[in-house]
Amino acid sequence: MPLRQPAGPHEDFNERLSQMQKTMVALQKKEQFAKKALYDSQIKWTHFSSDIVRVCKELIDALETENITQYAIKGDDGNKARRPQRQLHQVKDKILKYDSFLLKNRNELSSKEF
Repeated sequence: MPLRQPAGPHEDFNERLSQMQKTMVALQKKEQFAKKALYDSQIKWTHFSSDIVRVCKELIDALETENITQYAIKGDDGNKARRPQRQLHQVKDKILKYDSFLLKNRNELSSKEF
């Protein structure tokens, strides 16, 4: 049985380089998986949030149809008197801002498709 000679500096370097390349490929795959998972999560949350905003807009429209411009939220004890009246237009303004943000977010996500 022939004796194996110790690895020369080139063989050691090539072996380390090969191992580093394998590690880099594995890390790139993990990075791609993480990016895809993040993208999918953003899509799901954007759709979910858009559904909530859509329902809020429908409720606001229904309240406006009934000429309701103010509302009060009951306290934990069921007492309305402790909470100040809120203006519907303030909530509507916030909802419209959220809707605009979500539309922009959807457009950005659609331009990134994986």
